[in-house]
Amino acid sequence: MFQFFVEAIEKIVGEQTVERLSEPGVGDAIDVDVDRFEDRLVQVPSCLLVGSGDPLWRARRRLSMAEERLAADQHDRLMGLLRAGDPHQEVWFAWNAKGVVRQIYDHTNVELALEWIAEIGRDFTDPAMPTEVRRLGRTIRRWAAQIVAWHRSHVTNGPTEAVNNLAKRIKRVAFGLVNFRHHRVRCLLYAGKPDWTLLPTIQP
Repeated sequence: MFQFFVEAIEKIVGEQTVERLSEPGVGDAIDVDVDRFEDRLVQVPSCLLVGSGDPLWRARRRLSMAEERLAADQHDRLMGLLRAGDPHQEVWFAWNAKGVVRQIYDHTNVELALEWIAEIGRDFTDPAMPTEVRRLGRTIRRWAAQIVAWHRSHVTNGPTEAVNNLAKRIKRVAFGLVNFRHHRVRCLLYAGKPDWTLLPTIQP
């Protein structure tokens, strides 16, 4: 087995890692890879979902959580569900790979980040790895410059993404907006959380 990958997974167990909102799209890419694991397993006759009784279906929420956020009983429950519904350990590999990648943001050392990314890219893209883990390795390689940029500057586009998400949410709820002024007012009202009790005191 690939020693670096094994050691990285072992380090996760029992250790707390820091989740950063500044991950430049890597978190989303990894979550997509985990979903692809589950989708492919569903296509296998022996792993067809049977509603709420399917182990992977029951584990879906825990799979989206970081390991340090799982209580001991939740972790044990997740491992049991994976043993029952993931006989080839494909989803297990994806979940652990996600934790390995998140460890990149446990420090601010540029050289260490570069070395970490190189190790991940090499180990994850090994032909013996599951297809989705190899895809994740290629994703990390493509985002290497953006990942290391955070270690250099500690600047993130997280707030911008949050504002953009808010604006899109308002547009979706309104079933589309054709007047920018109205859209702007809606965004300000939604984001600003105004105190409506002061409305009677406003003079025209």
